[in-house]
Amino acid sequence: MNKIGFQNFRRFVEFKPLEYRDITFLVGRNNAGKSTMVKALLLISDFLNSKSIKSFSFGNNVLEDANIVTYDRAKSFYAKDDFILFDYQIDNFLIHIKISGLKDATKADIHLFSIKDLEEGFELKFEPKNSQLTILAIPKTSSESDTDLNDTIQTLKEQLKKAKKDLKGLDESKDPTDYITKRSIVDDIEKKVKNIRLIKKSQESGNSIFSVSSRIEVNNSIQKIFEDFTTEMLANHTNKFNEIQSGKKQTKEFENLKGFKDEAFNIEKSFKNFISTIESFKLIYLGANPAKQSALFSIRDKNNALAQSIHDFYQLRLTKGEFAYEFIEKWMKIFEVGESFNIKIYAGESYEVKIKTNGHDIHLADMGMGSIQAMLLIFRLASIIHKTNENGIKPTVIIEEPELNLHPKLQSLLTHLFLEVREKYKIKFIIETHSEYVIRKTQLFVKENEYEVGPNENPLCVVYFDNIKGPYNMNYREDGKFINDFGEGFYDESAILTLNLL
Repeated sequence: MNKIGFQNFRRFVEFKPLEYRDITFLVGRNNAGKSTMVKALLLISDFLNSKSIKSFSFGNNVLEDANIVTYDRAKSFYAKDDFILFDYQIDNFLIHIKISGLKDATKADIHLFSIKDLEEGFELKFEPKNSQLTILAIPKTSSESDTDLNDTIQTLKEQLKKAKKDLKGLDESKDPTDYITKRSIVDDIEKKVKNIRLIKKSQESGNSIFSVSSRIEVNNSIQKIFEDFTTEMLANHTNKFNEIQSGKKQTKEFENLKGFKDEAFNIEKSFKNFISTIESFKLIYLGANPAKQSALFSIRDKNNALAQSIHDFYQLRLTKGEFAYEFIEKWMKIFEVGESFNIKIYAGESYEVKIKTNGHDIHLADMGMGSIQAMLLIFRLASIIHKTNENGIKPTVIIEEPELNLHPKLQSLLTHLFLEVREKYKIKFIIETHSEYVIRKTQLFVKENEYEVGPNENPLCVVYFDNIKGPYNMNYREDGKFINDFGEGFYDESAILTLNLL
């Protein structure tokens, strides 16, 4: 499970932890907060991969993508407190980061960096400002915390209340079809509430409670800090144990040290699992870059996304028959670009791309903007697929408005593309989109593949960003329809225009 939440960041005073899945679509009006969620993910990823606990940067390699630069630009205008909180859950690890900083600083101070292993029942609390690390035992839980489960149940109860009210207002004899639909919604929600209550009931209680603390060297890496801390705690336990053997009274400090020693192997295993998890937590951001029409694509043109994607792919030196190469040829046919492609490099400076279609070789630059935009996305994904196969790290690819310049039929095919890449190559997606056709295609896949029918797990998720209510998951029914409603200006817009026309 992955969740993201934050406080006092950008336009949000509070962004409650929101679950996202293998393929998550972010929809909503402009300036509703979709990009804010993406920026938070990019910044958290950069911090975790730095392996440092001393500072939180807004100006490292995420500068260009996050476009925040300073702490003052990151902090919400509406914040009443001078701090920013980030909460992130990746698998069974719940991460909490609290920062503050100077107005124009590109780095912020970390007040708290907490790592909770919800399955093993341990928490590491780094407090760099106090040069202190505390490791303690906490109650074990399922992959969802008790608070999260309660919040989910409460949300579903509110949905259930509304659904029952809608059902009550219907006359089954007058409109049986609508009655069956509304009855189905009530049944779906009641089933979800029942399942979550069963999960909550089965949560385990955890370890014997202990807590040990010590001063740390904050300039060291997180691994070095943990190793030094463990060595010190085990040495302290040995010293206290020898004192007790000499006749001294057993103290609370010794009980805590003994609790740590007894769980030392499991704590070390938990920490190693955390490091392994964050090393596999890789985000790749593909912004909405309108492709440029040019006969030659210059390597030096860093502002030309298509030129850079061609360069990245060409440098892989792939040949016909290799799976990433075959991926391009397959999807350029599906997106009606052509049958095959050829790339030539001139003087080590520029690339020429020709598309073979109907027996003719045509410059990519001479094709329509939809074909050019499709090739930009396909080249990018092909390179990611090849690199993923080589290094074994399965990234999450964030894509901004992939539907640019594509007509409705091809927009709906994007959903098929993302599902295939996820299923064949284990690559995940977070997609910002304004395309109704993309979202409607997800509903069809949910119904056809019975993603909401147990024991299947639905890889698709749609998050709607409402300007007033904030973001919320739409939640699919078994028949592919959504339990929740979109806000104004999305699904309802085409219906409104049709009614006005009539």
